[in-house]
Amino acid sequence: MFDTTLHTEQNIICIAPEGRLDTVNCNQFELAVKPHAEKESYLIFDLSKCNYLSSSGIMVILSAAKKLKSKGGSLYISGITPEVYQVLEMAGLHRIFLFSADCSAAAEEINHARQKES
Repeated sequence: MFDTTLHTEQNIICIAPEGRLDTVNCNQFELAVKPHAEKESYLIFDLSKCNYLSSSGIMVILSAAKKLKSKGGSLYISGITPEVYQVLEMAGLHRIFLFSADCSAAAEEINHARQKES
């Protein structure tokens, strides 16, 4: 079973996929992500309950990161499991994403980045 939940952490949207983020589920995840990537400059993806990440899921994450970066923002990935991190590492993508232990830590980093921008 796959589900996507949203909550805010210090006024920053945290999107959390739960289950396998694969070809079957990536459209559902993309539908949850796209309006927020269009509207916001910073997002957090909480991958603590994501137990599998396919290339389709990676494409959704990359697309959101690119959209945020074009507006001067960033995508933070929090709570990543070792298995999912290994997938990003094998793809060489671990160098382009910003990682945090949890949504709260990511929100702190985002707020710090926003303060620097001001």
